[in-house]
Amino acid sequence: MKASILKAIHSISSMEEMNDVIDLIKLKQKSLKSEVRAKTRSIIMVGSKVIVESRDGDVKGTIIKINRTKAIVDMKGSKWNVPLTMIKAA
Repeated sequence: MKASILKAIHSISSMEEMNDVIDLIKLKQKSLKSEVRAKTRSIIMVGSKVIVESRDGDVKGTIIKINRTKAIVDMKGSKWNVPLTMIKAA
């Protein structure tokens, strides 16, 4: 699959085509993130125990409030506003 993607990228011959490809990739990324948020929102609720994926590794926490794209999570006594895409059910 990567070879075919690389071949397609190398076939781009103008900045206009490049900008079109970038716009399409951004739309697909937005769609995928929306799907992840919807799935996460259906699984969690206030009081749920969750795992937050961070740079320092996975951290356990509890959901305090769920917003449209983020949730407030109590982790180790601190409250953090975490994107739903970084949250997994514990």
